[in-house]
Amino acid sequence: MEPTVEFFVSDLRRSFEFYRKMGFETFQTTEATYGLVKFGQTVVGLYASGDKITQHSWFGRFPKGTPKCYGVELIVVVPDIKKQYGVILNSVGKSFVAQDLQMKRWGVRDFRMHDPDGYYIRFTEQFDFLK
Repeated sequence: MEPTVEFFVSDLRRSFEFYRKMGFETFQTTEATYGLVKFGQTVVGLYASGDKITQHSWFGRFPKGTPKCYGVELIVVVPDIKKQYGVILNSVGKSFVAQDLQMKRWGVRDFRMHDPDGYYIRFTEQFDFLK
């Protein structure tokens, strides 16, 4: 299993618990600061980098305190969007919802939210984006 995206999180344990509540499977690696979360075909690497992010070859170029997730949206396709929306509301709460469940102009329902580190997540029903 390989991640397709990696999030630099402030607290791996907190992130694991948050994603687990949303229905993701969690996988701790042998590295204490790294793990994976999986929902369907979506696999995300979680790296608790702490201040190491300021030493990263790319991210270290930006001022400390720059939002790590600005301009990034993770899309998670779910088989039952109404059920997933209910899971989110009941498990992590409305305060993490950025946009309620709604029909989009392209003909699918989705909702948007963020995690404790501010990463933006769109849960959507299945849709062929290439049609």
